[in-house]
Amino acid sequence: MRLLAVDSSNQPVTDLTIGDLEITDQAKPVKILSLRKAETPVPLAPHEFYNKGAAARTTVIVFDLLNQDRINGMESSRKLGHGLGQLASGDSLYFYITGLDGALVPIHPLPAPGAPAGDPAWVKGADEQIQTALKTVDKARKSGMTLEDKVKKTYVNLENVAKNLNMLPGDKAIVWVTDGVPQAYKEKDTSWESVGSQEATGRATPDIHTSILGDSAGSFGAGGTKCGEWFGDCAVYVPHLSLTLATAHTPVYMVSYGVPDANTAKDNDFFANSTGGRTFVGRDLGDILGQIRSDEKSAYEVTYQPDPDYWDKKYHKIKASCSRQGVRILTENRLLAVPIAEQKTPPAKDENSALIAALTSPADASDIGLRVAISPVAGQKAVHFAIHIDVGDLQLKQQGANFADDITILFADYTSPGNLKTPPTPQDLQLTMTPEQHARVLKEGLGFEVDHALDPTIKQVRFVVYDHANNAYGSLSIPVADQAAPAAH
Repeated sequence: MRLLAVDSSNQPVTDLTIGDLEITDQAKPVKILSLRKAETPVPLAPHEFYNKGAAARTTVIVFDLLNQDRINGMESSRKLGHGLGQLASGDSLYFYITGLDGALVPIHPLPAPGAPAGDPAWVKGADEQIQTALKTVDKARKSGMTLEDKVKKTYVNLENVAKNLNMLPGDKAIVWVTDGVPQAYKEKDTSWESVGSQEATGRATPDIHTSILGDSAGSFGAGGTKCGEWFGDCAVYVPHLSLTLATAHTPVYMVSYGVPDANTAKDNDFFANSTGGRTFVGRDLGDILGQIRSDEKSAYEVTYQPDPDYWDKKYHKIKASCSRQGVRILTENRLLAVPIAEQKTPPAKDENSALIAALTSPADASDIGLRVAISPVAGQKAVHFAIHIDVGDLQLKQQGANFADDITILFADYTSPGNLKTPPTPQDLQLTMTPEQHARVLKEGLGFEVDHALDPTIKQVRFVVYDHANNAYGSLSIPVADQAAPAAH
């Protein structure tokens, strides 16, 4: 998981060590296996390449009218329009509005995988586009919409945005402009299986509450009720949303331009923090985007070893603290412990979509860190690849005493950037390692070497790794022109 360390002035702490940290899972201390900076500069030798930091962060703003009162919605539209117009560029920034009927309306939509990103100057006319769209979407709420309908439409919109973001390379984030998180409750069974079956059928069960605990307005603010300290512990549909956001590695930053009451503010903090994001009240959009980027630059990635009985399909309370005086740790405060086998949609669909995105994207993906050094192969029309995979980005699972994971790798040949010569052949690899090997590769990376044959038309090779456990992928484009040595005669 990711974490931030900040001092008493809210400035990042950049020299954190494993010895400074303590992490508890359900109040039980856990063994920390590794800690590293999420964006650590790697010194590269000649003809060596690395994909971390290669792709721009993609951010989607979801301006949610469905979950704001009219006054706050008007203030939000004004602030957002002004804030967008002040940005130097709208590169890798996209915008949607959730209308009062729950429909997700694109203002500047995400591109399809491999498609051009669009004109970065769109932000200069964003205010006019937003005001024009509001004439259509800011209508009366759909007649007969129940609280559960509102909750489901909101969550589905966030899930769809996160799934589309997951097909793009680099870091991702959702900025959700809303008064709060809509909530519905199921009085009896809140197990993963029960909630999952409701989501699959789309039918409500009779015992779902139609009002919100702790708030007479029936919208937000369950903090401090019989749910415990967080509404996600008993609200329906939250587990599915949390798992989708975690699988897509997408933090949610919640923005309010009204003044939330104490319970709503608490719930907003818990929801944002559970995804690795933060909350902002009344902040300028430029400041918010700057804070997100600052968080990414100073973030750490930590790996810890859970107990064998960890996968109980429940939310686990995570607490991270630092032994240094005045240093606070910001990280996900809840993790949903669903077994890996139950997190995935059909593997073929996930794998195919991810590999197509990796092959067609104009930029490399860095969700899995890849470092490659190349050299000619003497006497052959081939290039030697010395490859290191950042194992901390893989989701190895413990099997008995060992660690295991299934990955797919491929090498794709391009005659020029974006022009794939022939469809590559994926190769499946089963990784198995002892605890000692696991500890070593967490520090050094997983290394192997390959000789890759080339013909004179190939100018670039893209190396791709796909992790079946978490549907993450990494890619690295390597220029190979003039690298292949002439064959011996």
